[in-house]
Amino acid sequence: MILTRRVSGSILRWLPNELLSEIISFSSPAAKLSLCRVSKLFHELAAISLYRVVMLQSYKQLHQFWESLSENSTRARSVRIFTVTDTIGDLATNEYAERLDYNIFSTMDRLEILEFEVSPFDTRYMEILRHCTFPRLSDFKYIAPISTRPIIESFLGRHHNISRLIIGGLDTPATTPARFAPLSKLRYYVGPTSFMDFFPSGINQILLLWTLDQPDIDGAFVKLAPLTEHGTQLTFSSLYIRDPAGAIFTALAQYLPHTECIQLRSVENKTRRLEPEYIDAVVKSLGRFTALRYLALEFLALLDPVRDPMDAAAEEYTVDKQTVEKWGRSCPSLRECCFHGSAWRLLAGQWTPIAESDLRELGYRKY
Repeated sequence: MILTRRVSGSILRWLPNELLSEIISFSSPAAKLSLCRVSKLFHELAAISLYRVVMLQSYKQLHQFWESLSENSTRARSVRIFTVTDTIGDLATNEYAERLDYNIFSTMDRLEILEFEVSPFDTRYMEILRHCTFPRLSDFKYIAPISTRPIIESFLGRHHNISRLIIGGLDTPATTPARFAPLSKLRYYVGPTSFMDFFPSGINQILLLWTLDQPDIDGAFVKLAPLTEHGTQLTFSSLYIRDPAGAIFTALAQYLPHTECIQLRSVENKTRRLEPEYIDAVVKSLGRFTALRYLALEFLALLDPVRDPMDAAAEEYTVDKQTVEKWGRSCPSLRECCFHGSAWRLLAGQWTPIAESDLRELGYRKY
C-alpha cells in the first residue's frame, strides 16, 4: 500500500490506463508480478501485460498456463503472442496436453502471432486450427505432422491478414495444390512449393524447401513468375537436398529475372566445394538477371562453421577469386557474393574478401 499512497500524489494517477499499460509492458516479468500485489488497478494492468506473450516449452509451463485460464478465461483475450515448442514430444506425454480446450483458444480474439513447433507424432494442436479463427493473426508458424496439411489449408483460408507464414520442414511433401484464395497481405514465406497458391503478387521474401523427391522445378517457378511483373523487389532463398546441374538456379534466372537477392543452400552430410559444372551453369544464367545484387550459393553441412576467406588455402583462394570475378562480369548489377563459407564485396571495381565480422551485415546465413 506504500507505493499506492505515493502514486496517489504523483502524475501517475493522471495517466490513462492505456499509457500505464504501455509503461508496464517494458517491465520484467518479476516486476510485473510485484505490480500485481500493489493495487487492484495495477493488478489488472500487470496481469494483462503478463499474458501478452505466452511461450510454452515444458510441462510445468503448460500446467500453470492452463490452470490460470481455467480460473479466469477472460485472460485469454490479453494474449497477443502464443508459441509452443515441443519437438521431442515432452508435452504430448502429459495429461494437460490432452485437455487443451479449443473453446478457450477461440476467445483469443486479439492474437497476432501463433507458432507451433511440435513433435511429428503429436496432432493434438490440430483441434485449435480446425475450429478457431483469430481475426488479427498476422504471423503463423506450424512445423508438425505431415498428415495435417488439409487442416492447415483450411486454417489459412480463414485468416487473410497473415503476412508472415512458415510451414513444415524438409520432410513436408509438395503434393496437391491448395484450393483457397491467396493471402493478400503475405510478404514472407518459408515452406514447401505446394503452398504457393497462397502467394499474392506483393510477396517479397520466399524461402522454398525442396524434398528429396523434388517436384517439377520449372512448374514451381512458372507460378512464381507473375510476382515480379508488378515491380516486386524479391528476395529468394531455397534450402534443398539435391539440385542436379543447378536446375533451381537456372529456372530462377529464366522465370524470375528481376530478383534482387538470392540465397541457395544444399543440405549435405559434409562440406564440399561447388562443382565446375555448377559454376558454369551459374555463369550462363547470371546474364539474365536485371537487378541481382546479392548471391549466396552454398554446399554446407548444417553445423559447418563460417570461415574467414583469408584462411583458405592459397590455391582455393585463387580459384574463388576467379569464380567471383567471372560471375561479376556476367552480371553487372552484382555487388556481394557468398560461397564456400566466404564473402566477397565489389569495392572500387575490385572483388574484395570480407572478414567474418562483416558477414552479418550482408544478412549471411539468415534463413
